[in-house]
Amino acid sequence: MGAACSNIFSCLDDDGERDKINTGASVKEKYMKFRARMNTGVSVEKLSDGRDKYEVLMKIDDDKKTLVFRFPGSSEDSGLPEDTDPECRPQDIGRISVRRATDPDPQVKEFAGSKILRASLDPRDALKAFILEGVNEDGTQTHINILCKDENDAEELIQGFKTKESS
Repeated sequence: MGAACSNIFSCLDDDGERDKINTGASVKEKYMKFRARMNTGVSVEKLSDGRDKYEVLMKIDDDKKTLVFRFPGSSEDSGLPEDTDPECRPQDIGRISVRRATDPDPQVKEFAGSKILRASLDPRDALKAFILEGVNEDGTQTHINILCKDENDAEELIQGFKTKESS
């Protein structure tokens, strides 16, 4: 028992490096990796109401303050996702929060995720999905439903957005 308590207490005195115990990386290192990935862009699937899911490149724009969506392998001249999907408008990164697909839906608390995820996502893929919630300049809310290629990719992005929220 003494050894277990010793290990527990050593976890509490870690000079801000608590995450290294389980993952081998500090919060700062994880966030820097997230920013590097988001600067180049991450390919994800966007789920919307009344349309099929489609692939977008989600990235933080060169100004380091704006989340933007692009079609993979295309230029702005060929059209942008926001042209047909208003949820894909550029978003101020400081006004975005993230929820897991398994978190309670604030609109319908007895259910998880969002109405769109419940309607279009296989429950076995819930750990691959999350919802970005943005506040537009006019004060309206935008909910962007994202599906990643795997659970690890989703977790890395969720943690990156959560770290951004707390910084």
